[in-house]
Amino acid sequence: MAQGKQPKKKNYILRNPGIVMKRFYDSFDHKFLYRKAQTLMFLVNERERFTKMVKQVEETSEEGTNKYLPSQDIDDKYFEGLRAEIYFIEMHQFEGFFALLLAVFQKLPHWLYLTTYGTTEIKTAIQHYVDGNISAVTNGAVNTVEDFVIHSVYAGFSPDEQDKDGHWKESVEALDWFIKRAGKRYLEAASEYNGYKHGLRVLTGHSKLAMWPNDAAGNPQGQGFVMGDSEDSVSFLTLEDKGEGRETVVEVTKHFNPKESFEHIQIMQLILDEVMRTRRGRINKDSLEYLQTIFIDREELQALRKYFTFSLTV
Repeated sequence: MAQGKQPKKKNYILRNPGIVMKRFYDSFDHKFLYRKAQTLMFLVNERERFTKMVKQVEETSEEGTNKYLPSQDIDDKYFEGLRAEIYFIEMHQFEGFFALLLAVFQKLPHWLYLTTYGTTEIKTAIQHYVDGNISAVTNGAVNTVEDFVIHSVYAGFSPDEQDKDGHWKESVEALDWFIKRAGKRYLEAASEYNGYKHGLRVLTGHSKLAMWPNDAAGNPQGQGFVMGDSEDSVSFLTLEDKGEGRETVVEVTKHFNPKESFEHIQIMQLILDEVMRTRRGRINKDSLEYLQTIFIDREELQALRKYFTFSLTV
């Protein structure tokens, strides 16, 4: 039976791997995307105040000095774009977040692994994690969720046996639940995220899908039934094989809630805080006085979910 060729492993000339590791963890700004999301969410929530501020600056500035943001550019579309950006930051953040978790299971220095991994590789690893195949995710290094969390989040530090009470177990379960939840969202958003990254070929804005009964002439009658309505959605094109001999062009529209995206970004930030603190401690050979457990209000997060997708051939 013929087998496909395995991708060839690349070899690198790296003269100072220890310095590369320390340089990365001394200087890496793990809050880079989080700060961007914070700023955008603040502007979205303070729309009226922000608009007034821009107008005031415009009125009091000397001619030509306020060239960055004219008040005429601040409209519904402006804030619609900010909310969509928060959604895509979630996807961007999760890819980097998960790759950083995986870095501890690679033979390369972490900075080099983050530089060289491929999109297909990371998607496959995320799918393995969502499916519960921890061994495949970690190249056989560990087989359980708890061991994955100990190594990827806590740099190999683990609580003493007497500290492994319900709080530790609850935290491990919460981390596992969140990574799977956010990982599924990342995988399901592959088409629109790809469209966003490569040419911004996505449409954003209000979207509603409603159905009405028609009369004999095909005219809609009655009140109708709204199946999905959201101020925030993304629309993009996909190509599907529907058995028509050629690929069929399909327009897909997905509703989203920027508040849910921001909560996901914020949770990833909490986890990254601990990842960076423990890894820096490991590199610098410091003893850690505590391990920060992380808890998630699942019901509150679920309540933010706005999941409605529809597609039409075009």
